[in-house]
Amino acid sequence: FSPKLLSSSYACHDTPSCAAKNGLLTNQKVIKNKNFSKNAFFSALYTDNYLLGALTLGYTIKKHHPNHPMYMLYFKDRLYDEKTLCALRIIGWKLMNVKRIPSVPGTYKQYVDQFTKLILWNMTQFDSIVYLDCDTVVLNDVSHLHELVMEPWRTGFEFAAAIDNWFGIYIYKFNAGVFVLHPSQLVFNELIRTYTIPGNYLPQFAEQEFLNQFFRFRYLQLPTTYNMNMAIYPINQYLWETLKPDFKIVHFTQRKPFLSNEKSTQRFKGVYELYYEVYNDFLKNANVSLLRTSCYMIL
Repeated sequence: FSPKLLSSSYACHDTPSCAAKNGLLTNQKVIKNKNFSKNAFFSALYTDNYLLGALTLGYTIKKHHPNHPMYMLYFKDRLYDEKTLCALRIIGWKLMNVKRIPSVPGTYKQYVDQFTKLILWNMTQFDSIVYLDCDTVVLNDVSHLHELVMEPWRTGFEFAAAIDNWFGIYIYKFNAGVFVLHPSQLVFNELIRTYTIPGNYLPQFAEQEFLNQFFRFRYLQLPTTYNMNMAIYPINQYLWETLKPDFKIVHFTQRKPFLSNEKSTQRFKGVYELYYEVYNDFLKNANVSLLRTSCYMIL
C-alpha cells in the first residue's frame, strides 16, 4: 500500500486538520481562564547531568501550556545544588521533594531510581497527570491528554501511553518515558503491593516492564507521535520525516543531545537538527539572562 497516506500533506487525519485544509472553522472552543491546577505535567530529575534536558523540557511545556502547573520530582539528599534548583524554578518547575521508592533485585543500575514514578499514582490532589522524562521535548499542545483520564468513571480510561520502539522495530509494549494517568490511592496501593513480588515481570527494565505487565491489555494506546522515539530515525528516515509535521513529543532515547559528550553523528543527523531547533528557541525565548545572573549557569 502507498505510504503516502501517512503524510499529513497528502491527507488530513482528524477533524481540526481537515477543517484547516478546507478553510473551515471548527466548533472547537478556546477555553480561557480555566483552572488547570488539577491537570499537571510532571517530570523527575535524579542527577545534575540531565539539568539542561529538564530546562529545555520545561520551556517546551510552558510554551504550549502556559496555564498548566509543572512539577519536578527530586531527591533532596541528592539534588541539593542551589544553582540547579534555582534554574528549575526560573523555567517554571515547582519542585517536589519525594522519598525514593526502592528498586527490586535484578534492576539495571541506570534504572534503579525509576520505580519512584509509581508515587505519581498517590498524587490524588490532581485529576490528571502527564508525565515526561527529562530526555523529551514537547512540540505542540498536548493538553487534551488530560481529558482522557481526568474522569475515569465517565471515560473508562485511567492510563495511556504510546507503543515502544526498539532499534527501529515497534513492539507490543509501551514506553514509560511519556504516559498519562489518573491518580488513585487504591491503584497506588496495588502498585506498591505487587511490584516487589518476584515472577510477575522481568526486573531489568524497572518500572517500564512492571507497568507494562500491570496494565497489559488494559491501557489506552496513544499515537506514536505522542512519544516519537528517536530509535526509528536511522532505520526508517522516511517515516520520521513523514510524521515530523505531526510530532507532539519527541523522546531522545538512544542519545542525549543535551549532554556535552554526546555529539551529533550522521546516523542521527535529523534527530540532532530537530533538538537544536528546539534548544535555539529555548536560548532565544527563555529567561536565559536570569539563568546566567541568578543561577550562574553557562549556556
